Amino acid sequence: MKPIAALLAAAASLPVVSANAQVPVNRDLQLWLDAQDASTVTISGGLVTQWADKSGNGFNAVQADADRQPTYNAAALNGMPAIRFDGAVADLATNDGMAITGLTGSPRPYTAFIVDQYWGGVTGRTLQGVGANWLVGKWNGENGHFAEGWVSGSPSSNPAAINVPVVGTAVGGFYGSSYAINGFDVTDNAGPAGAPPGLQLGVTSIGGGNPYDEASQADVSEVLWFNRTLTDMERQSVTSYLGDKWDIAVHQPTLATYSNLFTGGDAGEGADFSGSFVHAINVGGSVGATVGDANFIPDTPGAPSGFITAENHLEAWQPGANFGATANDDGLESVMQSIRWVATGNGGVETLNADLPGLIEGHAYRLQLLMGEACCGNRHFEVDIEGSRAYRNFSLEAQGAPTTAPTAGLVLTHDFIARDGVLNVALNGFGVSGGDINPILQGVTLEDLGMIASTASVGTFSSAADLDFSGNFIHAINIGGPGGATVGDATFTDDAGVVFAENQIGAWFGGGPNYGATADDTALSSVMNSIRWTGTNTQTEGVDLDLPVTEGRLYKMQLLFEENSNPGRQQDIMLDGLLIWDDFATGTSFGNNDGAYFSYVFNATDDNLDLFLSGFGTNGTDVNPILNAVTLEQLPEPSRAMLLALGGLAMLVRRRR
Repeated sequence: MKPIAALLAAAASLPVVSANAQVPVNRDLQLWLDAQDASTVTISGGLVTQWADKSGNGFNAVQADADRQPTYNAAALNGMPAIRFDGAVADLATNDGMAITGLTGSPRPYTAFIVDQYWGGVTGRTLQGVGANWLVGKWNGENGHFAEGWVSGSPSSNPAAINVPVVGTAVGGFYGSSYAINGFDVTDNAGPAGAPPGLQLGVTSIGGGNPYDEASQADVSEVLWFNRTLTDMERQSVTSYLGDKWDIAVHQPTLATYSNLFTGGDAGEGADFSGSFVHAINVGGSVGATVGDANFIPDTPGAPSGFITAENHLEAWQPGANFGATANDDGLESVMQSIRWVATGNGGVETLNADLPGLIEGHAYRLQLLMGEACCGNRHFEVDIEGSRAYRNFSLEAQGAPTTAPTAGLVLTHDFIARDGVLNVALNGFGVSGGDINPILQGVTLEDLGMIASTASVGTFSSAADLDFSGNFIHAINIGGPGGATVGDATFTDDAGVVFAENQIGAWFGGGPNYGATADDTALSSVMNSIRWTGTNTQTEGVDLDLPVTEGRLYKMQLLFEENSNPGRQQDIMLDGLLIWDDFATGTSFGNNDGAYFSYVFNATDDNLDLFLSGFGTNGTDVNPILNAVTLEQLPEPSRAMLLALGGLAMLVRRRR
């Protein structure tokens, strides 16, 4: 269950995007209804007869019956326009609704966005299917997504308050479903696989024409429908666009592993070919190629790379790839022509492996796996990095990569701190159901992002004296509990507005852990008695913390954990989109007299610290991340000798696309 009341309470004022602004993603946009664009709303006698589709496809929302036409309210949703549906259940014949014409036969995959709210007490559906039990937006007083089964929203998990607008995102992929509210993934069940043959807003039929009709007193301000699964970066950009435009606070975790379409080899075309590349490999190809700063070497048998192993390779997998006319485009076309691949079977033994040497422990790196489809649109497989699941059901077609004469491909990016000298990547379709489960790979790059002035340490503690509570603490936060406790120089506050997680437990230990009899021990025991935690089903679910910092300053962060439920719990620790610790074990010490800590010294690379804890893909017996407390100490400016001792003078410069 994933309540969002606390998340909605954190809403803040944001700049409004112009109604003329373009959606940041246009590829495969099928429907765009935008109440801020008054030119798209046709009004007759004070009632809305048509809401025109801005996508160019002509899938307009219409209602010819004057008794059932909604109204245009210029200040309904955060003081901005919306189409208002009356939900007059006392007279079923006058319930408002609009049919979306022409958009029929809408199979999976899809990605749908809706900005809506309830304005009154009739709390049915907003965007719903015709001819199938499907909805996204509102139902029975909740925010939810139903696709012939609840993806999220029932029972009573995401209540929809009156006059509280949200951005809802529904994804129906070939191999799973998901649902997010204001950028927070609140998926309860990825299994439902329904899709609507048609779409409508509100109630459009009387007497059973659509057996799933349910009226609402609701405002709808924007609807977007794509006939594919948007990539991680695309969903984030659209969610941010809608949040800015409609004055809704949205949040997106800064992921260390994410997918994106690329359309060429130049800057701004989706992949990163600028930097210092340790490896760039034309997988399965017999020739070298240059794309930006990446000089690709061949990987045919006997070629000098020798870092890719797979049972099969094809030199002419994508001979028709066309990314454009620049030299970088031509180089990328050469790389994308060939593949290595394996036929999955034999209990998962047959795996496509990339083992890349030459890493320096403590350096930050960016891995890119480049793929393009040429035959099998239903291909999907798993991606493991350093023995942990990095991406589940990786599917090129579902995310919009073309399957013939390709003009685009898909890149999977993984940003991390090296913990040893060799990076191990494994692609395997074993255990994946349906479709083509043979993994492929066409190109690999490994970029050294630069030295980072940082040290990390993990360990256990049994008293306050085992930790660092001496210094200038700009943040000390009791996660899930009250403020007021002081331990050494750290005075703890509550976590209001800075920590986002789906669940909170104020008495994780009942009476609290026992670290000793000193005043500091007693205060620390009270702090460690509460947690926030998140159930992990997808890579975007986790415990997320945002703290203001000063760019360029040196900080020491302590994350504190007290395990009470499962000594086998593991979680990944990500800072500003960089995986800084893989498979951290919170239950290293188990019981109410000791805890586990993660300590990290770093330079701030911008004015916000974005910490994300996720159990997705870890190897623990419990993958639901927890956090009890965090401290952030601003350290004195180090000397040149200290910087050298920490590992380098250059700070890591984060370069997110």
